Amino acid sequence: MPANKQSSASTNSDAVNFGENKDENLSFEISQAEKQQAVEYTKDGSVDIFGNPAIRAKSGGLSTLPLILGVQFLAATAYYGFAANLVLYLTGRLHVNVSTASTNVTNWNGSLLLCSVIGAFIADSYIGRFWTSVWFLCMYSLGLLLATLTTILPSLKPLPCSSTSVICQPASGKRKSTFYIAMYILGFGYGAFQPCNISLGADQFDEQHETEKTRKSLFFNLVYVGSSCGGLIGNTFLIYLEQNVSYKWGFGVSSMLLGLAVVLYLFGIPILRHQKPKGNPLTRVAQVLVATFWKWRLKTSSDGCQLYELPQTKGHRQLLHSDKFRFLDKAAVVIAGDINEAGIRNPWKLCTVTQVEEAKFIIRVLPIWASNIYYSTLYVQIMTLFVEQASTMDLSLGNFQIPPASIGVFETLSVCFWALAYEKWVVPLTRRFTGHPRGLTLLQRMGTGLIIAIFAIVAASVLEINRLRIIKEHGLSDKPNATVPITVFWLIPQYFLVGASETFSYIGQYEFFYDQAPDEIRGISSALQLTTIAFGSFISSLLITIVGHITKHGNNPGWIADNLNASHIDYFYFLLVVLGVANLIVFLICASWYEYTNVAYTESGDK
Repeated sequence: MPANKQSSASTNSDAVNFGENKDENLSFEISQAEKQQAVEYTKDGSVDIFGNPAIRAKSGGLSTLPLILGVQFLAATAYYGFAANLVLYLTGRLHVNVSTASTNVTNWNGSLLLCSVIGAFIADSYIGRFWTSVWFLCMYSLGLLLATLTTILPSLKPLPCSSTSVICQPASGKRKSTFYIAMYILGFGYGAFQPCNISLGADQFDEQHETEKTRKSLFFNLVYVGSSCGGLIGNTFLIYLEQNVSYKWGFGVSSMLLGLAVVLYLFGIPILRHQKPKGNPLTRVAQVLVATFWKWRLKTSSDGCQLYELPQTKGHRQLLHSDKFRFLDKAAVVIAGDINEAGIRNPWKLCTVTQVEEAKFIIRVLPIWASNIYYSTLYVQIMTLFVEQASTMDLSLGNFQIPPASIGVFETLSVCFWALAYEKWVVPLTRRFTGHPRGLTLLQRMGTGLIIAIFAIVAASVLEINRLRIIKEHGLSDKPNATVPITVFWLIPQYFLVGASETFSYIGQYEFFYDQAPDEIRGISSALQLTTIAFGSFISSLLITIVGHITKHGNNPGWIADNLNASHIDYFYFLLVVLGVANLIVFLICASWYEYTNVAYTESGDK
């Protein structure tokens, strides 16, 4: 009893003391909360440049948007300033014929985007997305600088047409080869830089933090707007310099913009979050295939309960078991000899469920990737045939002559409008009908883009029919340099529809390939979106070559000839529409078959 009284007294004494120091204790609690908030670490395993866990308040998030979007804007400005006018540079300065120039541009555009896989592989496997972006951005700058020198140095500069010659002779082999080398160095750098920068930007938003997770979707829209705004400047100001001042000034300004982008990137070192390289993903997939081969006689349960998985680590997403391609589950079945007496697993005999699901993802996503290639075949027409159409039309705006490639500004304006309107209007409206948080699922968004793109080519075909009718009425078929009396602004509908389709298809692809991919191959998966443009460009080039060869016979110049006034690209557009409808049907089949990736997050990623 006395002991109880003593305890009670002690308790009361503590209560009195607490009351006397109430303000001091409250201050202590607040300071502790502030301290804990100041050192709240991200939960997705991201680190700073030195490899330490990233502190949420000091890195990533919206504070990095100006940096990522600024670099994206500068890189895109330089690219569009070079690429949008490239077909006219090849025909007008290097004196290459129209079909060859169009083929060269589409092949170059395709090659540079295939390089995106190389850049993404290096980033995911070895040096991370930031440093990969820096190195390839420097290569991009070097290629553009060399292209600039070919417009300045007398030994490399293309010679003008002879005043006594009706037909301009092509530039010498030395001049052409040097320019092509510059083109491909530039393209390699830009192509490899793109997926790394976009993935790095997405890495700044922690998927296990609700606020940051919702902002990631907005990021994909904004990064595309940044690229489009770069296209706006490239398609107007830089093209104007090239057409009305000189190419050396247009290319030179682009080179300076890239130098600024490199400097700006380095300023991001203290605030950017980084995902550590996860090793060679090809090895991980190969291990699954080898382990499956050795266990091909085994049977597995449908629920995946007997499969091997490592304990979940902080900041790492585990992929949950899926029902498709269950034959690969054999790689995760434990049998004698898979784990030795020391408890060490043989990775070529036993794989984790997550590793198996990575291999399944690659197989599962390939049909979606393949069925989106044709969209890019439709899209690349804005860089070739649309520009050629514009070059034959009335380009006057009062006393001002619009450069043909600058008409693409309307496609850029359309992208900016629809990308910003998507979150504000499209998502709330479609959410009422679908009940999906995003309004449209990622696959539905991509399919909508395919449909709009088909209508864009229909609009282009209708305009071309009208253009040819006016040519016939004025007897201009045999006058390739004559201006067709129809304003170039009739091209606006087809450019506007292409821009609308981009915001559904390309932005949807950006988010889809990043969101669905396992952590280990997110950069490579993002590069898949860019490779659809690459293969789409190759298909366009192949179609132009085949159609040009088949339709040209006797005195008939074919559907796509040097003299566009005697051509029939309206027939070619009709062919693109027919193939587009067939591709849409294939995409819908693939989309209905696709199973979205199911992941498990750690409950806490704190240090």
